[in-house]
Amino acid sequence: MAYLTTKRFKNRTKTQGFSLLELLFVIGIITLITTIGLANYSQFNSRTLLDNLAYDVALSVREAQYYGISVREDIGAGDFDAGYGVYFDASDPNSYVFFVDSNRNQSFNGSASPCNGECLDVYTVGGGYSISDLCATPPGGTETCDLDDLTIAFNRPDPDAILSSGATSGYAEAKIAIRSAKGGEQSVYVASTGQIGVGEQASVSNYSPAPTCTLSASPSTIEQGNSVVLHWTSSNATSGSINHGGGNMSPIDDGYSSALSPSSNTTYTATVDGAGGTGNCTASVTVTQPVASYEWVQTGSPFCNYAFFYQPWHTLGGSCSAFQEGSTGYDIGSLCGLFASTLTPLQCQQI
Repeated sequence: MAYLTTKRFKNRTKTQGFSLLELLFVIGIITLITTIGLANYSQFNSRTLLDNLAYDVALSVREAQYYGISVREDIGAGDFDAGYGVYFDASDPNSYVFFVDSNRNQSFNGSASPCNGECLDVYTVGGGYSISDLCATPPGGTETCDLDDLTIAFNRPDPDAILSSGATSGYAEAKIAIRSAKGGEQSVYVASTGQIGVGEQASVSNYSPAPTCTLSASPSTIEQGNSVVLHWTSSNATSGSINHGGGNMSPIDDGYSSALSPSSNTTYTATVDGAGGTGNCTASVTVTQPVASYEWVQTGSPFCNYAFFYQPWHTLGGSCSAFQEGSTGYDIGSLCGLFASTLTPLQCQQI
C-alpha cells in the first residue's frame, strides 16, 4: 500500500514554547532591572527632596533680606525701620526661626517654643531631614563648623548680611548643612555681601569687607581759643588719617587725637584704608566767638577832692556793658580831708 503525502502536509512546520529555564531567566532579568530602577528612583527622589529643602532654607534667608530692604512694618509695633533675620540653633536641628530685629542689635531676642518676642515664624524640618551643621568663615580666615548657633540678619536699607554666632560677628560667609536620613547632604551658603547660594559657595573666598570707622569730637562745641579731642573706632582697617591737623590714626582700632584748637567751625574727616577698600567718617566742631566782657578800669592816678564835683561814680573792677564802652567815671575811696575823698579815674573797657 502506498502512502500519499500532500503538499500542504509537507509544508507544515513544528512549533515549540519557552522552556521553564528560559522563562525563569527572563523573569530574573525583569526583576533585576525593576529593582535597580526602584532603587535609583528612591535615591533620586530623596536627593530631589533634599535639594528642595535647601532651596526652601535659602528662600527664607532671601525673604529676610527682602523684608530688611523694603518698607515693611514691624507687625503691631508701627515700626518701619526694623530689620529681619533667620536664626539657627544647633540644639534644635529640626527647625529654625524667622524673626524681626525690633531692637536692631542683629541678633534674635525671643523664644522659638513657643514663638514669642522677636519670633515671627518657626519653620520645621521633618521627614527624616535635619540641619546637620552650622559653619562660618571670618574674612581671610578658615571655616569653623560645629557652631552652637548662627544668626543671619539684614538691616534696612542695606542688602548685606550680618553673620554672627554667639558674641562673634563680622563673618564673611556662613554655611547651613542639611542632611537626609539616607546620608545625603546639601548646603546653603550666605555671604556677607548678600549673596545666597545652594550647593556651592557664594564666591567669597577672596572677599575682604570694606573698612568702616566712627569719629566723634569732645566737646563738639567750643569757644574760640579752646580745644577739642577726637575719638575714633574702626573695623577692617589697617591705617587711617584725619584732616585739618588730626594726624594719623594710631592705634587704628580705637584711639584719641591730641588736643586740637580750630579757629572756626570745622568738619574733621577720617579716612581709613584696608584690604576691602577705603572708608570715611566725619565729626563736626562748632566754634563760637568769646563773649566780650567789660569792666571799669583805672586810667589815672588817684587824687583827693570833693566827690560831688566828679561824677558819675563807679566801682573799680566793677562790670559795665558794651553800651558803656569808653565811658568814664570815678571810684570813691577813703576820706582824705574835710569832706574830701580819694577819687580814682575810671573808664569802661573790654577785657
